[in-house]
Amino acid sequence: MSDERIRGMNSPLGRLQFAKDQQKKVLTVEDTTAVNEDIVFGNDDKEELARLEAIRKEKFEAKNKASPMAVSRLEILTGIGRLSRDVKIDNVVFTLRSLKGREMREVMVATANSNISVFEQAFELRAQQLARAITKIDGHPIDLVLGDGDLANKIAFIQEMDEQVLSKLHSEYSAMITENNKNLEELGKTPEEVVDTVKKS
Repeated sequence: MSDERIRGMNSPLGRLQFAKDQQKKVLTVEDTTAVNEDIVFGNDDKEELARLEAIRKEKFEAKNKASPMAVSRLEILTGIGRLSRDVKIDNVVFTLRSLKGREMREVMVATANSNISVFEQAFELRAQQLARAITKIDGHPIDLVLGDGDLANKIAFIQEMDEQVLSKLHSEYSAMITENNKNLEELGKTPEEVVDTVKKS
């Protein structure tokens, strides 16, 4: 080996020599800190944890779920659960549904803007209400029965019906509205009373 590739150092034990380009050894230590989840938790333990979590979730949802009465009252307030009633006349079933505030306003505006006498306005008001309140005839949507959903066609259809039929339908509609108003009164007269009633449900 040439002198250029030999390096050394003097020591009490003599001169030590070693190669110039000698590579350093690198020791690799295996990491044993990683946790094997399958060892810590067996399959049976995992199933038990999942079962306990499902029970906890079910109890939480049951605790925070509103009662059927509270849900019903909230539906009345929001209009989600509008009242409906089936009226059977000569083996024909008419399905009536209570109107929204917007629909009732449309009824009043249309009646007031009609160029008719005060006496005729009562009949116009009835036709306007029923045209919006009748949603089905014998279980079929009224739009399908008439061939379209045009409001004018519905009003014309209502006005051509027998007077006794119209009187019966309007009477049932009025009774349904009275029932709706009663339910609202039971909720409370002020927003605070309504909230308190729902909480107690």
